[in-house]
Amino acid sequence: MTAARTARLNQYALDFGPREHIRLIHGSPQARASHIAIAVNGESWSEQCYPLATAPEQAEQLAALEAADVYMSQNGMAPFRRRSVANVVHLNACFVDLDTYQIPGLGGLSYPERLQAVMANAGDLPLPTLAADSGRGIYLVWALKAPFFIGTDKGSGTAQAALRAKYLGRWQRVEDLLIRRLADFGADPKARDAARVLRLAGSVNQRNGRAVSYSQLAHPIAFDELERPLLKWYEQAHPTPAKPPRGQRQPRENNGQTVRQLLNARTLAASRMADLNTLSGLRHGLSDRRGRALFAFAQAAADFCHDERSLITECQQYAAECFNDPHGKYAPERLPARLGAVLARFRESVGHSGTSEHNKRYKLTNARIIEDLAITEQEQGHMLTLIGKPEKLRRHAKRMEKRRRSQGVRAAAEYQQERQRTQAERRQRARELAAQGLSRQQVADRLGVSKRTVQLILNTQP
Repeated sequence: MTAARTARLNQYALDFGPREHIRLIHGSPQARASHIAIAVNGESWSEQCYPLATAPEQAEQLAALEAADVYMSQNGMAPFRRRSVANVVHLNACFVDLDTYQIPGLGGLSYPERLQAVMANAGDLPLPTLAADSGRGIYLVWALKAPFFIGTDKGSGTAQAALRAKYLGRWQRVEDLLIRRLADFGADPKARDAARVLRLAGSVNQRNGRAVSYSQLAHPIAFDELERPLLKWYEQAHPTPAKPPRGQRQPRENNGQTVRQLLNARTLAASRMADLNTLSGLRHGLSDRRGRALFAFAQAAADFCHDERSLITECQQYAAECFNDPHGKYAPERLPARLGAVLARFRESVGHSGTSEHNKRYKLTNARIIEDLAITEQEQGHMLTLIGKPEKLRRHAKRMEKRRRSQGVRAAAEYQQERQRTQAERRQRARELAAQGLSRQQVADRLGVSKRTVQLILNTQP
C-alpha cells in the first residue's frame, strides 16, 4: 500500500454525522428525485421513505434522541413505495459488510488496524468513499458520482425495462465480485441486494452501545473505476480455459463462470422480473396460472435477494401488485407457505455461485416459463427475454435491417424504385438520340449499353 493511501486511511472525518452521510450517498443531482428509506429496529422493525429535502433532518432527530439501530438505504427508492429491489430507482453506491470479528487474527485488532489490513490486501481496488466501524465489523461504501437511473419495474416501454435490466445486472455483478474479492475478511454474502440498508452514521449499535462512526476516505467515483479492477481480478483468478477440440468438450469447473456469464445471468433474471410484470399489465392482472407466475418470479428475484426476508418481500409485492386475488389466496401471510420449496432451496444456496454444486436453486428456461404461463406471440412482442423462436427471428430481421440502413444499404423497395427510374430515363434518352439521326450502335455507345438493349427500347411503344 502506498504512503499516500496509508495516510489517507488515517485521516478520519470525526464530524461526519447523519446529515453528511445522507447527502454524500444520495445528494447527487441525478438522484434527487428518489426517496431514502430510513429504518429503526426498536421493539419492532419500522421504516419509512423520505425525500432528500427532509431525510437529513429526520436522521439528525433520531441521532439526537440516541436512537438505537437506525439504518439507511444505500440506493434511491421510488416515492411512496415500499423498500424492495423492484422499487429501486437510482443505484447510488456499491458496498460490502465485513464481519471481521469472525476472522482469526482480526478479532482482537482495533478498527483502524482492521481497516488497514483490509485495504492493504485490496490494493487493486479504489479507496472506498466511506468506511465505518459498524460495531463488530466494517462497512465499505463506494459512492457513485454519476448514479444509474434505472426507473422501477413499472417503467413504461421496453427500452426502459431493457435499460433497467442492463444496469441492475452490472451493479449486481460488481456486488457479487466484491463479496468474492473480500471473502477472506468476512464479506457477508447476504448484504449485497440493491435494497439493502446499512447503519446510519451517529446511530447507536444496540449490541455494544457504541455510536456508529463513519470516515470519508475518498470522493465518489465513476462506476467503471470499481468495475474494471474487479473484472480484472476475477479473470485472473478464473482464467478461461483453452477451447478443447471438437467432440472433447469438458464442463467448466464449479464457480468457473466468465465475467460475461456473470453479467448475462443477472441481466436475464432482471429481464424476466420485468417481463412478468409486463405480462400482468397486458392481462390487466393475473387471474390464472398465478402459482406458476409466482414460482418464476421468485426464481428470478433470488438472483438479487440474498436473505430469505428480502426474497419474501419481493414476492409479496409482486403478488400484491400483479395478481387479481379477491379471495386472498396469495395474501402476504400465506406466501411463505406457498414458496416453501423455493425458500428451502434458497436457504441451502445462499453464498454459493450459480455454477456451484452447492447451489440447489430451481433453474427454469424461457421456453418453460412461456409454456407454463401460456404467453402468446402477441404478448411476446412486448417482452424482453420471454420470447419464442418466431419473435426471435422477427427481432433479428429488424436488427439486420437497421444495421443495413446504418451502413448505407437501401431497402429492396427503394432499390426497385431507383432501378425503374433509371430505366425510364435511359429509354427516354435512347429515343431522343435516335430522333437526332444516330444509328443504333452509336446510341448504344453513348448510353453504355448493348446494341440489343437499344433495339428492344426503340421497338417498344413508349
